[in-house]
Amino acid sequence: MNQKIYLKQTKQNIESSRMNKLLVTLIATITFVPYVSCMETNPQKSLSEKLQEKYPLLVKLDKKYKEARETNTLAEMALSIVAKKTYSYLTQSQNEFAQEITSKFSQLDKNLYKKMSNIYAARPILIYFAKDYNQFSARIAQKFTFPGAKKCLELSDQLYDKNLMPNKVKELFKNGALLDYVSGQENHRQYPVLYWSEIDQDNPPVSKAIVKELLDLGADFEQCGLLDYVVETDLDLTQLVLEYKPKINTQVWSSALLSNNKEKILPLLIEHAKQDELNTGLIACFKLWFNDKKTDYKPETMQLLINNRANPSVAILALMSVLPNLTCPVTSNDLFVENFMFLCDNKAYDEKALSQMRSIHKLFGSMVEAMEKNQPSDPFGLELL
Repeated sequence: MNQKIYLKQTKQNIESSRMNKLLVTLIATITFVPYVSCMETNPQKSLSEKLQEKYPLLVKLDKKYKEARETNTLAEMALSIVAKKTYSYLTQSQNEFAQEITSKFSQLDKNLYKKMSNIYAARPILIYFAKDYNQFSARIAQKFTFPGAKKCLELSDQLYDKNLMPNKVKELFKNGALLDYVSGQENHRQYPVLYWSEIDQDNPPVSKAIVKELLDLGADFEQCGLLDYVVETDLDLTQLVLEYKPKINTQVWSSALLSNNKEKILPLLIEHAKQDELNTGLIACFKLWFNDKKTDYKPETMQLLINNRANPSVAILALMSVLPNLTCPVTSNDLFVENFMFLCDNKAYDEKALSQMRSIHKLFGSMVEAMEKNQPSDPFGLELL
């Protein structure tokens, strides 16, 4: 069962009262407050705007407060007021007051924190808040100390067990483990799907089956760059990951071009690539050299991509973009010239690229004319004889 579907069903099974939703919001806010000061600064935006962008959940607090007032439920009012005041202090950069008010409120009911034992309520909180620069952060996740979160992290750590089996992966997930998780343990600080894709696993068939189970359950292969990793290391895993329709971006094409197994990897990528991804692959063929000098001119690979629908007209405009950073090409076997002529031989045409070439032609023409004016009438001194 897919992770998104499973989470949706799980959510339906959790108590759906407004009180429960407010409680989850409050606990998340208590835990999150110390990290507000660590948010990246942007002088163009107020703290309120930054909070709304990074934590849209907090934007809903005003609405929850109004709903609670309409119900006249004392418990809901209490939670709503705390949440509203916390948000108000946060937007004024008064983090210490936000912490103080939530801390004092929690003392009114000493069992408040302990009540958060529902692992299915904890998992969305961890997914939502335990991130740093849009990547899962074990450092932040470990600050969530209420029982549900602790159990969630304990289950997630078991995804790195060296004796793990595919059926156990599904069991752990159903019990509350995070799939897109990075453990805080030494040697396990990578996403489980990437960990089990490593080429030095003891039992490759089992490792591959675990990767498939993680992907079937909904593990985010884009976030950890899974395809970029496996194209350089494992043909079988590349075939497996491509079945889930990942993005085939510049980095993936570059890794494939540098792979020792590229004769088999490239046809696989071409088979699964969309039109714009094929164009990206064609551009990667020459940009990899211009940027990093890692490969030579490879017309065979470029021709393979063009024969499979890559557009040379899109590529030639991209080729022109690297020209300002190059030493002026002066011979026909210059790499830029070779790529340019190759694309033209394949019917490449772009009006902007042509306009740029005309400007260059005009510039060099004017330089030739300027020098020709200085040419002596008797360059060999024959008039002196």
